[in-house]
Amino acid sequence: MADTSLIIGNGNWAVKEDSLLGYNIIQGKYVPIEMNVSRATTATRVNNAGLIELVPRNLLTYSEQFDNASWTQASTTVTANTVVAPNGTTTADTMTISDSNSRVLQTLALGAGTYKASVYVKVISQTTAGTLRFVGIVDGSNSTVNFTPTTEWQRVEGTFTAAIGITGFSIRGNASAFVGTIAIWGAQLETGNVATDYFPTTDRFDIPRVDYSTGTASLLVEPTRTNLVLYSEQFDNAIWTKSGVTIIANNTTAPDGNNTADLVTPTSLDSSLRQSFLAVGAMQYNFSVYLRSATGSSFSTAIRAWRDSPFQNIANSVITVTTEWQRFNFSFTALDSSTHIVAIGAGSTLSTGENFNAWGAQLEVGSNATSYIPTVASQLQRNADVITKTGISSLIGQTEGTLYAEFNNTLMTYVGNGYLIRIFADASNEVWIRKESGANTYSARWKANGTDVYTQLNIPVINGNNKIAIAYKSTNSAVYLNGNEIGTNGNTGTFSAAPSQIAIGSTSTADFFNDRIKSATLFQTRLSKPQCETLTSLI
Repeated sequence: MADTSLIIGNGNWAVKEDSLLGYNIIQGKYVPIEMNVSRATTATRVNNAGLIELVPRNLLTYSEQFDNASWTQASTTVTANTVVAPNGTTTADTMTISDSNSRVLQTLALGAGTYKASVYVKVISQTTAGTLRFVGIVDGSNSTVNFTPTTEWQRVEGTFTAAIGITGFSIRGNASAFVGTIAIWGAQLETGNVATDYFPTTDRFDIPRVDYSTGTASLLVEPTRTNLVLYSEQFDNAIWTKSGVTIIANNTTAPDGNNTADLVTPTSLDSSLRQSFLAVGAMQYNFSVYLRSATGSSFSTAIRAWRDSPFQNIANSVITVTTEWQRFNFSFTALDSSTHIVAIGAGSTLSTGENFNAWGAQLEVGSNATSYIPTVASQLQRNADVITKTGISSLIGQTEGTLYAEFNNTLMTYVGNGYLIRIFADASNEVWIRKESGANTYSARWKANGTDVYTQLNIPVINGNNKIAIAYKSTNSAVYLNGNEIGTNGNTGTFSAAPSQIAIGSTSTADFFNDRIKSATLFQTRLSKPQCETLTSLI
């Protein structure tokens, strides 16, 4: 096989804040190439333990910069980058402690759940020995965890459990205890009760998502979506209308590994749990929710949507709730700009004795359910995943080359085209592989000097894993799918502007793939037919 010029993924995933590490292999050596990542919001993924988690898992911003404006400093002096940190860099800050009011505080807006706090601390000097503390503003009141600093670096930890939410977190002094100066570094707050490996953050939003929901590590790329449901995990909240059901909050372990799933108990026939929303015209929506039977056996029910007034049923989806967590979803089109309802149950579909656990409700504009977006008192938006690299004309074959992608296809209908991989100078000089709008087919194109040199339409992918390659060269181009050559072209073409950019999962500004990419690779040469067939073989 010819040498690659850029590989993204292929089982090798190195994630940093604001970047994803691609690589090249030159004479058997790996050469790193950083891809730029932008999203500007947090997001979720399925981790390698099969649990849903926020990306990144560290919920604090500026985790090593306690002098930053994201941390409020009170009755203390913070001096940045004065001590060698546990990672060997001079990035640890010093903090003076004079009394119990000495603190650094970060304001948060986190929902119910269990949270683990951790930070690296050591004593620089002291006039009075004693303890310090973590303080979380939990359910409106202070919750305190004490720890004793030493003259050696240690990672101290504390656990907070919130029935409603956490609105603040601080590292601070303790009454009649430690007085002196400490060094602090690497603060982390994460969901669950175990302190995982430290993940440094600044604004903590532009983190690529390596997702394991298909069983193997893949890059999750999605468009902008907003969860329109409020209190998406708190079905006991008044925003959820209960008809013939009772709710026990935080009754069992949810799909994120925390004890935040509610128990729903129907008390009469035609029971339901529902929430209203104001539709914006005749738009397509998708409603989803995680459900699990709490009775020890399976049963059938439905999730539904209707217009409130005048009442008109829109759609329902009959589902089978089992003793395993499943995410159920269905799409529907609103009738007009008025109040509509989404519901679990209703219409004689829930009966007494059919108890179930519920977690993670989501309503979004679009035809498919995207990754879960947790909400509390307000709707929350997840921005699109933008993964690009500019200034790489030397890595792109300017007269010939091959683009390859391995990806997961879920047979869903998406609004708009979804690009897997695209190299380009502009819209007149580009090569790409993409999913077509509203159909379970893909296409590949080589465009040069404004002319379509080769377009292969109706690439018939299968459900699940697929491998596609487009090999381009004047008079000798072809497309390959899952080990087979499915099209060739003998047209001539020459770029009028040198492609110097690559986008993974989009055009770089729009047309997001909305699924999982296992690998994307550039070759600077047009691979031969046997090479392309081997490259795309599923065996």
